[in-house]
Amino acid sequence: MNEYSVVEEICLKVIATNPSDDNVNCALVYALVKQGKLALAKKRYYKIKDSLSSTALRKISHYLNMDQYNNYEIDFDVIYSDLKENHVNGAFVCDYDLFKNIYQLSLRSSLRSGSKKSMVLLTLHPKDYITKNPEINNLVLEETSNTLQQILIKSFRLGDVVCRYSIKQYLLILDCNYQGAKKAIMRVKKKFYLQEKYERVVIEEAIQELKEN
Repeated sequence: MNEYSVVEEICLKVIATNPSDDNVNCALVYALVKQGKLALAKKRYYKIKDSLSSTALRKISHYLNMDQYNNYEIDFDVIYSDLKENHVNGAFVCDYDLFKNIYQLSLRSSLRSGSKKSMVLLTLHPKDYITKNPEINNLVLEETSNTLQQILIKSFRLGDVVCRYSIKQYLLILDCNYQGAKKAIMRVKKKFYLQEKYERVVIEEAIQELKEN
């Protein structure tokens, strides 16, 4: 009967007591999409996607992509609530896939405005006595990498980007030129060595300003 607002209301009542029901979540997302509430539909999807079956996820993915040219969202409050970060403090942390997109966008921005941005690669090198024992080596890398990440987040500004590239490496995009990035990394290393009292690892940095290849 196309009364999708009623479907939405019923689904929300059921989900209050059974939040991970496949069929109800599928029906809710479908009802939201048909009402043009795309941001809310996507928000529901990301909230429950880890608890649903693969079949339900395929259905919801299909719903989110259907009729994409006719549905639209006009409620900015809903859109902003879906876009905003939970915690806005320090550098932005992301995985490598997102980092690649940010890098390309940062390069475009830098080329257009003429501003200087730098990419930094930080590598943790355990001392020789640690690398001789693989189990200890991995444990030390994990501990020191976590310590370094926290320092990186607190040391840089909101527009800077931090990506854990591997267990022993971090990639950064900093909103400054080579000299500014060099000074910033020296401060990070100083803070790190103050916390890493046992001197188990050494940090090696490589810095390059963003430029077209």
